[in-house]
Amino acid sequence: MTLVIAHRGGLGEARENSIEAFEQAIGAGADMVEFDVRRTLDGELIVFHDERCGGIRISEWTSVGVRSICGFSPTTLAEVVQTAGPTVGMDVELKEAGYELEALRHLAQFRRSGLVITSFRSEVVNAVGRIDHGCLRGLSVGARSQSLLAIDDALVATASHLVAHRSLVNRALLLGAQAAGLTLLVWTVNRRSDLVRILAEPLIGGVITDRPERALRIRDPD
Repeated sequence: MTLVIAHRGGLGEARENSIEAFEQAIGAGADMVEFDVRRTLDGELIVFHDERCGGIRISEWTSVGVRSICGFSPTTLAEVVQTAGPTVGMDVELKEAGYELEALRHLAQFRRSGLVITSFRSEVVNAVGRIDHGCLRGLSVGARSQSLLAIDDALVATASHLVAHRSLVNRALLLGAQAAGLTLLVWTVNRRSDLVRILAEPLIGGVITDRPERALRIRDPD
């Protein structure tokens, strides 16, 4: 069964990457929630997608400063773990290198099949593997990547998962990932026609979507 993974908690009334968004995704029946982690200047791990806020990098602001410039208090990794960890799987994307150990400490009690650490940075995936070889970890690749090269990059990064942009999904990618022993996750799939196609493919392990309720209706029709 292809897992439905709520991208930043999914699009809804709640702010993305917020506790409310994750609670809505859990309530809808999503198998996993996906979210982004960054570290502030004073060392707090927050759930935040963009590199900058107010024109300055998040890494150059303290947690108090981030709250001030963004106009809201970003969710912390600890808060998401407390909310989501016991009840739903987590796809935790580390946006930068350097705080892999800290993130793993927060997530240590949930190291199971429902937890995967992902990143677009191969050095992050490698670092996670060195710290905790048993942790599932995925290399994310964008639309400009080439399917077979992406598989090679994932293997070099010692990844267990390949997180591929939806435009890369073709037979070569599906069969290549399977042959390499990589679990394939696909992002970000929202259109009904694309969801139907992706969810019908048994070689895809999970679909990351802003529309988890739509995906669940397609996968699990009444």
